[in-house]
Amino acid sequence: CHHGCQDYRYAHRGLPLPPLLSSSSLSSSLLSSSSSFLSPSTRTTSPAHRVLAQRGRADQSWIRRRKATGIVASFVPDKEFLKKQESAQADAMILRDPVKLTNTITKEEVSIYKNGACVTSYKTPDYDVFFVRPDAVLDGSKPISGGVPICFPQFGPGEIQQHGFARNMKWVCVDVREENAAGSRSLSWLREGSRAIYELVPNNETRKMWPNSFNCRYQIDLNSGNLNLELRVQNKGKKAFSFTGALHTYFAVDDIDKIAIQGGFKGKKYLDKTLSPPAEKTETEDELRISSFTERIYSDCTDDIRLKDGDKEVVIRSSQGWKDIAIWNPYGEEKMGYKNFVCIEHGVICEPVVLNPGDVWVSSVDILPYFNGLPAWMQSMDS
Repeated sequence: CHHGCQDYRYAHRGLPLPPLLSSSSLSSSLLSSSSSFLSPSTRTTSPAHRVLAQRGRADQSWIRRRKATGIVASFVPDKEFLKKQESAQADAMILRDPVKLTNTITKEEVSIYKNGACVTSYKTPDYDVFFVRPDAVLDGSKPISGGVPICFPQFGPGEIQQHGFARNMKWVCVDVREENAAGSRSLSWLREGSRAIYELVPNNETRKMWPNSFNCRYQIDLNSGNLNLELRVQNKGKKAFSFTGALHTYFAVDDIDKIAIQGGFKGKKYLDKTLSPPAEKTETEDELRISSFTERIYSDCTDDIRLKDGDKEVVIRSSQGWKDIAIWNPYGEEKMGYKNFVCIEHGVICEPVVLNPGDVWVSSVDILPYFNGLPAWMQSMDS
């Protein structure tokens, strides 16, 4: 799969890369060659390119070629964004952890930790969409209990550790790109958003548990009023393998007893895992409410999900890849903060995905927060 500054939008058209983003100019061992950040020691020394590097923009001839093809503006970080995201290193640029994506117009912000490539926060002007449990550990010693943990290559219990290894591995951030205005301030909703791309490849620890060759690529895009999470898995080996997985998303709520979850559940088959042994049932309700310990897996459930919580509403839309929905809340567990979250997890759980050598599986989820019936980011227009 394409990654880093060799964005698939350009690569599949055979377009030239911008001179300042050529992977041949990157040599830092701390960043992938696909990163859009240049180490000071590897920047070109020609006067013309020094000026372009200072401006953080591609040269005009490349821009003209791209305009002729109708491609929108590229994600090229400016100096201020670099200052925010880099630690103070003389010879190499190291991303801070967590990486933060921002939209300065809509006043939205996303935080991503390299541990599990876990998105822990999606702040709107009025509220944070995600919840991190009070018992969560953020020092990298264990998976983060909150935000959007990635379950791969196994969902739940099984032959390897609970929910697989992806959520407690250190992913590599191979690209971070700042928002890029496509117009004036009055046309801010047309801006191209911020983006971070993380990758996970096999290591000694993963091979002990799951001896397959793979590449996981996780792309997080923050646009105005929309967070897109795209997970790609590629089989890099010579034999087929299968996997299950999910985005184990913790959504913040004011009071678990007062929320409603809508999403075409009525008539769907689900596995009730609170029973012993777990039993399959058929949903009889149009909307779900939580009043006891809940752990359900709905199969073949791809409709939009609406989480209603007083004046707040979050729409969760899966456009490809994910086929099942898991609903979980440890009702009554005060230490977990059960009162203030519900997990709505898009996954491939009931039937494993089978990937042949070279094949790529792609999933995508959009998360759209609302407040008082309007996109939540519009609250920033009042301030």
